[in-house]
Amino acid sequence: MPVHRTLSTDQIVLAVVSAAVGTLIIILLAIIFYLLRTRASTCTKPAATDEEKRYVLDLSKPKPPNGGSLISTVISEGKPGFYPHGVSRQDHLNVPPGQIKHSRVHSLSGGRSSPFVRESSASSSSIQTPRGSSIKDRRPSGSVSLTLSIPSSASQASVAGGPQKSSFSGRSTPLSRSNCDAEILMKTSKPLTVSELDNLVQNLNLLPDLPVEFMSLPANQQDRSEIQGLEKHKNRHEQMLPNNSSRIRLSGSRYRSVSSGYINANFISGLQREQQFIAAQGPLPSTLEDFWWMIWQENVSIVVMLTKLRERNKTMCEKYWPITNATFGDIVVKCEYSFNPKSKYQLNGFLIAEMESANQRHVRQYCYSDWPDKEVPEDASALFAMMEAITKHQREQNNESCETNSVSPTPPGPILVHCSAGIGRTGCYIALMSAIEKYETEGKIDILGTVAKLRLDRGGMVQTKEQYEFIHKALLQYIKESESKQRKFFTESGKEL
Repeated sequence: MPVHRTLSTDQIVLAVVSAAVGTLIIILLAIIFYLLRTRASTCTKPAATDEEKRYVLDLSKPKPPNGGSLISTVISEGKPGFYPHGVSRQDHLNVPPGQIKHSRVHSLSGGRSSPFVRESSASSSSIQTPRGSSIKDRRPSGSVSLTLSIPSSASQASVAGGPQKSSFSGRSTPLSRSNCDAEILMKTSKPLTVSELDNLVQNLNLLPDLPVEFMSLPANQQDRSEIQGLEKHKNRHEQMLPNNSSRIRLSGSRYRSVSSGYINANFISGLQREQQFIAAQGPLPSTLEDFWWMIWQENVSIVVMLTKLRERNKTMCEKYWPITNATFGDIVVKCEYSFNPKSKYQLNGFLIAEMESANQRHVRQYCYSDWPDKEVPEDASALFAMMEAITKHQREQNNESCETNSVSPTPPGPILVHCSAGIGRTGCYIALMSAIEKYETEGKIDILGTVAKLRLDRGGMVQTKEQYEFIHKALLQYIKESESKQRKFFTESGKEL
């Protein structure tokens, strides 16, 4: 007779657990095998075509041997994360610098991006998009970019077609949150002809060039840990801080400590001198005295205000000037006149005096309020009228003899420009003024390079792609108007003033 064995409960549980563990092991092995197979297959996929390539500098990778440039192909087309033709996200190639002929650079990787390096002999190509399409997002769905790793200045010059003279000379590398960001911004350049600028402006709704360019620029915003003596209550926005290398430090009897001398403002280099502008946030109630002391300390004679005091039920800037007279710390401010010219800006004149020395100076304030936060003016004509008045006043100041009985015996200091945060409208205005000066004095157009140099001194300058596009449109408008009206801001009879 057969013997029937009855399994105990413990034996049944043990058998079930063993079977489950075995099944899990088989599944894990299958997953590992699949991942290894997928990775191996992506390494053998073909490279992209020449028409799909764009070049982007990346200074973080080592230089390859035999003088070549390490190129990483990054391709996305159709949908983010989808790579056509079986190309993987990173395909490394050794390409001699002399064989690089492309002049456009696009980066859509979403992280810190890289500069545009234009080869002088290369012809500009444009991205073709379907007729009637428009730009609805900063990151278009289809693009191609190449990442070139060039660690030395010599190799960088070879990629760019040789050394290029920079109008922003004599600048030391700023101490930024990312040294890579600073190096990228210092090398960023994209020269344009007038016809190329005209083509970009006329096809803003068809070509993604300008939004992609704007997104490629590192913001270079300062980290809080890098600013000594940072005073949190003196910042209008917690994340918008002055870059440490160029920030203004207040000095004097009231500012003996590092923290008391803190103010959210930076020197901005211009075409002819390093401290041509000051970019600052709009004063807070707690910084009114600091603001006027900065004007006195840096010998500012022109203040450009690009914001209303309140916008959308929010305070954008504290009113820092009096109707008649007022005292701000050690500075006495007296309003001498206030009127509106024919254009859309207001001109206020002040006589300021330092109480201890009793010295006096004249300060002019140009207020342009028809510029909403993070937006752009509909037309640049009023801005041009204000810029023309400012440059005319500067010429008059420079032509004045420095007599001992003069109210302003010392040369005027930088132009102080502020909005609310001190980066959006402020950056847009300084970039446009610098671009106009570059065109007038050198006959060159390089808006991308101009904005990049501004961000070296103050992170995040030019805040939106709409502002970046506005600089192009306004510069083109100025060029056309200057040809018809023979109007020049910075030159006269072909000679630099």
